[in-house]
Amino acid sequence: MPKFRLATIKKQKRFQEVFTNGKKFSTSNLFIVIDDFSSTDNNTIEYAVIVSKKVSKRAVVRNRVKRLLRECLRHYVHLLLGDRMQVKAILLYWRMPVRHAKMIRLSDVIVEFIKLVEKINRVKQIKHLDEENIDNTD
Repeated sequence: MPKFRLATIKKQKRFQEVFTNGKKFSTSNLFIVIDDFSSTDNNTIEYAVIVSKKVSKRAVVRNRVKRLLRECLRHYVHLLLGDRMQVKAILLYWRMPVRHAKMIRLSDVIVEFIKLVEKINRVKQIKHLDEENIDNTD
């Protein structure tokens, strides 16, 4: 597997670009936008983590959720990359309300992230099968 580097998305224009052009997947608690499934030469993956005030009014809680999402992404982004798929940018949104910082754990975030990865892989397999069927009918 090739080496890659994670970098944060700094500019709002880039953020908007990723959001409009990216593929969107979600579970009940986590929403992800992935930009560019095609292969690229660049080994940098841009990312952004978003937690709104709807999740919690307290900044301490929102910041904890962001830290957990970043940690999960850092450890499990290789699952998104797969064999041929390259990712340019990833946006992660947490949806579930959290009352206290101690009420959410890394294991909760990892479970949601793994569900999303499985969903993305199913979509990728279906797309791959459709492409094979199109090639076989010609």
